[in-house]
Amino acid sequence: MRASSLMSLLVVLTVACSESASSNSVRVDAASDTLSPDAPATDTASTPDASLDVAAPDTSSPDAASLDAPSLDAPSLDAPSLDADLTLDALPDLPLADAPKDLGPEAPLLDVPTHDGAPDVTADLGPPRCATDADCAADARGSLCDVASGQCVRCTPARDLCPSGQYCVAATSTCADGCRDDDACALGTRCADHACVAGCATSARCSAGQSCCDGACTDTQTSSAHCGACDARCAPPNATPACTAGACGVLACSVSFANCDGMPANGCEVDLRTDPAHCGRCGSPAAAPNATAVCREGTVAIGACNGGFADCDEAVANGCETPTRDNNAHCGACGTACAAGGRCVSGGCVADCRLSGGVACAAGTVCDFTDGQCRAAGSRCALTGDFVPCGAETCGPGATCNPRTMRCAAALSCRSVLCEEGTARCWGVDCPCERPAASCVTIAPTEVPATFLSGAFGFDIDDACNLYTATMLSGPDFVRRVSPAGVVTTWTSVANLNMGEVGVQRRINLGVGGEAANIAFTYICCASCGCASGTPQGVGHVQPDLSLPVVVPAVTTTGTGPFGVNYLDTGPYGLGVSPLGEFFVGNVRANGDWYRYDTDTRSITAVATLPRRITASTSFDLDTMLVAVEGGELYLVDRAPGGLTRRLGTLGADVQSVRRDPFTGRFYASLRDRRIVSIRSDVTDLRVETMAARGSRIAVSPDGWLYVLLEEGGPVSRVALPATR
Repeated sequence: MRASSLMSLLVVLTVACSESASSNSVRVDAASDTLSPDAPATDTASTPDASLDVAAPDTSSPDAASLDAPSLDAPSLDAPSLDADLTLDALPDLPLADAPKDLGPEAPLLDVPTHDGAPDVTADLGPPRCATDADCAADARGSLCDVASGQCVRCTPARDLCPSGQYCVAATSTCADGCRDDDACALGTRCADHACVAGCATSARCSAGQSCCDGACTDTQTSSAHCGACDARCAPPNATPACTAGACGVLACSVSFANCDGMPANGCEVDLRTDPAHCGRCGSPAAAPNATAVCREGTVAIGACNGGFADCDEAVANGCETPTRDNNAHCGACGTACAAGGRCVSGGCVADCRLSGGVACAAGTVCDFTDGQCRAAGSRCALTGDFVPCGAETCGPGATCNPRTMRCAAALSCRSVLCEEGTARCWGVDCPCERPAASCVTIAPTEVPATFLSGAFGFDIDDACNLYTATMLSGPDFVRRVSPAGVVTTWTSVANLNMGEVGVQRRINLGVGGEAANIAFTYICCASCGCASGTPQGVGHVQPDLSLPVVVPAVTTTGTGPFGVNYLDTGPYGLGVSPLGEFFVGNVRANGDWYRYDTDTRSITAVATLPRRITASTSFDLDTMLVAVEGGELYLVDRAPGGLTRRLGTLGADVQSVRRDPFTGRFYASLRDRRIVSIRSDVTDLRVETMAARGSRIAVSPDGWLYVLLEEGGPVSRVALPATR
């Protein structure tokens, strides 16, 4: 190519660049293939120089003179080198209007269009790109650089710098009114869709004293759904709940229900309409005497009467008030009355000889008060006898007069009394024919300890099967007790006095008894026996503290019986303890006098005087004592001063001891002639039960034995008592 053609090409390029710069302010930087901020880039060949070097063509080959002019997108501009470097500044000034637009046939490969109608060399890139927040410090669009887009923005979701009360809109990176998170909302509310609504996510977003339960701020001190803790539901059965201080309780019970046990866990657990223990109100049981009561609509009603009872007045308060087994007016059922002379037995009317105007028994027969039937005289287990006055009542067979109450009391084997209406005639009932089993077992004679028998002289047994003795020893004497198990208890005398008798309080009839409530004994000493002087003889009272004080002082008296030995037949004698706990004793001031000591009032009373020295006694019933005097005569003596003293008969020998069997009512006595006998209460039907080896004392055990103690040291033996009445 010729130099003139190359010059023309450069002129054309210069014009084009100039026109482009005039509209776009773009320049070509031959040293870079990038666009400067002022102009879009035009790819040119990179050279070490800032100027465009055009090499001179190789004149040795005409074909090599052609210049390939690539398009603006080409990376380089190849041109044959010239003999000398040529810069734009070296080009001659040519009129731009005269610049050739076509280089002619000598430059066919370079097509340089004119500016008019030619494609734009650059594109509009918008605002400049940012790389850091510093690039956006003064940008009106925002002070944050969104590196991902290279734009300056107000906010990004990750860097929400919107003011309080606004949040960053992700799509536009602009701020809008609304909450960005829960912290932008007041306590008790949470941010949902950029709006504050009631609720919470954690308890930290609730006011003091509240917890976040099920997405809502809740006071667990008062909430029934969350009482004390979230999900701790307060729902007591049959009740309106009340959560107080975090504890579940009952505010009010449902109709007809009540919280009778005061426990909130089971709520109002009682249905007052039907609960027999809380009928109508708490603590009000459905109960009625002699009946099975039920609760109906909160009211007590009688469901059924107990056997042998009926509700004749139809009053719930007194239940089934009427007995029907033995009620002559309501025999077996309400209103069923027995005719005159009959009585109600097991709910049926039968003839009864016990009643006033009842069936009269034929000759040779007697009225058996066990059941009111007439039986042959002397029949086995027949309960017969006379009626005796007792205050406003009269006491018949199986009953005795209680002098303290002046009422009839059960005697013999009878457990209670029955009094006829309108006549006050009373007799014993529930009187078994067979001896009932005892509640205790007395120690066997062969098992009685030697320590109990040493010097044993006085003798008795209580209702708990304990054996008692009073000793006759040189030096101090003792009251001893031995239990059914063989355990010995000892009380020591207050002085060097001998002991004569011991007596214990027993029941007048059969029944479950216990240890004697009162235990008495006698101090005795003959005038020549060398007993301690100055200490009175008399009756002593065993105390719980094991002391043995004298409660009835006595003087020295002597006799010839019942043992025939002077040191034994001296001082007070005939000691007896009544079922009422009174002590009776004779020969206190003189032979034959009879005294009573009241353990309640601690008073001593002279009761009677008998014709001879007293040797033994026992209770006949609650009002009288059976007393024996020298020679074997027996007397009934009232307990009250000035009362009746009646001679019953004689046993023919001095009585050393006497006891009564509460089951049969027979009396047993040990005699100086060594006979041990039994008699009926009218001193008939005398029987010899056994013979003793020498002088003896006897006692009746609750389990059906007559025990015999040979005087001054034993041994002990026993005889079986009758098994039937």
